[in-house]
Amino acid sequence: MNINVSNEFAQMCHYSQQTPEEVLQAFADQVSYPLFFTTKDRNKKLATYFFIQLVQSPEFTGQINESLEEHYFMQMATAINESFAQFPGDGERAIAIARKIMEQWAKSAIAERSRYLTDDL
Repeated sequence: MNINVSNEFAQMCHYSQQTPEEVLQAFADQVSYPLFFTTKDRNKKLATYFFIQLVQSPEFTGQINESLEEHYFMQMATAINESFAQFPGDGERAIAIARKIMEQWAKSAIAERSRYLTDDL
């Protein structure tokens, strides 16, 4: 992956003795709906908040199927709530369950895009 980083970002990385790759990897590792929905630690939610803000901004050029999103958010919320009810305090179990739902969501999104591309053939 090739990206251009701003001079200010590069400087902040330099000052903190981190490479831009290390900082961006740490950020990417924190972008997670399962983590976002299962943790109470606001700091662990910040990267996902940023991501959500980005995809809701007017500059975002991608497309999100809102009904598919709502469907999987509801599934995730239900599964997480049930996990915490059955295993209170076991955030790792809830995250694992939510990640399985995210995998299903990704497959559904890919299948939907594939249908869109092949419908006109």
